[in-house]
Amino acid sequence: MSQTTTDQQLTEKGFASYLPIIIACCTMCGVPSAILISSASVFYEPIANEFNVEIARISVWMSCMLISCAIFSPLMGSLIARYDIRPLLLAGATLEAAIFALFSVSQGPWMFWVGGFLAGLSNIVLLGMATATLVNRWFKTHVGVIIGFCTAFTGLGGVLFLPLAQKIIATHGWRTAYLTFAIITFVVTIPVILICVRSNPSERGLLPYGTAEAARNSSDGNVAEPTSVRPSVGMRSSVFWIVIVFGFFVNLVCQIPGYFPRYVSWINEQADSGLATKAFIAGATLAAVAQAGNAIGKIGLGFFSDLSVSRAIAVLSGAGALGIIFVWQFPSTILLPIGSLIFGFFIAGVLVLCPMVARRIFGAGKYYPVFYARISVAVTLGGAAGNVVWPYVAEHWGGFGTVFAIALGAIVVVVITGFMAYAQRDRLPRE
Repeated sequence: MSQTTTDQQLTEKGFASYLPIIIACCTMCGVPSAILISSASVFYEPIANEFNVEIARISVWMSCMLISCAIFSPLMGSLIARYDIRPLLLAGATLEAAIFALFSVSQGPWMFWVGGFLAGLSNIVLLGMATATLVNRWFKTHVGVIIGFCTAFTGLGGVLFLPLAQKIIATHGWRTAYLTFAIITFVVTIPVILICVRSNPSERGLLPYGTAEAARNSSDGNVAEPTSVRPSVGMRSSVFWIVIVFGFFVNLVCQIPGYFPRYVSWINEQADSGLATKAFIAGATLAAVAQAGNAIGKIGLGFFSDLSVSRAIAVLSGAGALGIIFVWQFPSTILLPIGSLIFGFFIAGVLVLCPMVARRIFGAGKYYPVFYARISVAVTLGGAAGNVVWPYVAEHWGGFGTVFAIALGAIVVVVITGFMAYAQRDRLPRE
């Protein structure tokens, strides 16, 4: 039986009525965002070779993007909370297609830096805010699983677009690959946003999916409006800053798979010198396996997040540590791709666990986009730092052994801050 409001204007219908939002979120994650982030690693080396520069000078565009995300995240959070989200998404998708076109005609690293900074504006809307906000508005139950399913398409898109990019680069060059991706982004994403996206379920005459289930599970049979901590209170609390540190270090570590192709080249260079055995698989394949793990991990992590955020933190940290150990210590065996697959679970933390931690600690009410936007600043800065730190350490501070050792230390910080934040989950007043 459908759950209706007292004035009978809104009703909860079957799951099919809510599928358009899921399709839109999957598309935004699986096409423009997957191309921009999950497929970037295969471009670094050929671009650096053409311009005769270090890979770090090319990959720094990712840091420019993440810094830009940090700058624009609070603004976008406020705009999404106040205005219709659809025009923002259309502008973001159009801008992202234009950025890929810009990359295809770049004449030097600086053009990638400019494009990367512009990409921060588009990506914070399409990936950083859209899915978490739309799912939070359209669904009352199973929020973690649905966010995980939708954001899994960044990994699934990587599995598709990484080998496609590698094939186009090998036959026609990296410029043609980026131009192809510009066309795909525009042709696929714009129609889906126009047809499927509405800011709130009320615009289609609907209540959020799961309203009836939430009513059955409540003590009085009614569904209260979601509450949240007032920003003026929450952002002055210690737990807010603990979550900031947590998000920073999660995304810092998540940048490592972007350098798996370079890691495999590093291993094979040592093998050519007689210092090691060649890597078990190719670099692009290793990165694609990590993205497959990312896709699986997002659904799994979403499931654990719905059960218990603390369990999800434990799963995230364990997968990250075990994956790094396998990739680091067993590069010539089948444990290399297995480790990459397991480590992919950790990547899921950025788009699944971070928004769920924000939701659990600060509430799912009207201030949720504001808190998540502020926390996203730290998350994106962690990613920006990773795209500078990891290639620099790999090239100047002892190779990838040092990279992996530092990453394990960072995961320890994730564990400590994650459980510290969860322990303070119900201490702040909500309204």
